[in-house]
Amino acid sequence: MENLINNIQKHHNEEEIRDLGMTKEVFNWREELEFTNEEIHFYTTLLSSNLIERTRSNCEDANYLFQQLQDLKDSNESHIETCIRFQNSLENMKECDDVQCDNQYLKEHLYLKEMFEKHFMEFRRIKASAFRYVKAGIDSYLLK
Repeated sequence: MENLINNIQKHHNEEEIRDLGMTKEVFNWREELEFTNEEIHFYTTLLSSNLIERTRSNCEDANYLFQQLQDLKDSNESHIETCIRFQNSLENMKECDDVQCDNQYLKEHLYLKEMFEKHFMEFRRIKASAFRYVKAGIDSYLLK
């Protein structure tokens, strides 16, 4: 998707600029959620690989992280579906002819923004734990 600034024209009013911003933000959420799936796949593959056994890392910790990532993957896939539905509904926002209709889209957008930000924060927390776990295993293996 193009840069938002390049999409704003002189003839756009405040409402149209807001709509363009919402559309761009939803596009970014979807990309982030889809990449999160790839990252989750990477970490679950790594945690279930023989690397854990070779580094003699704590398998219980690996299983716990693996389960957290699996749960997060389920949540992430649900968020992708929600994001796609909202993204598709934004076309109908152009048909709004009153403030109440506009506000409904804005409220839903703000709700999703908060929900996705919490989701991304939780993913960063779990990813950081997985990273520290794998790094500690590799570090101890290399020191032998």
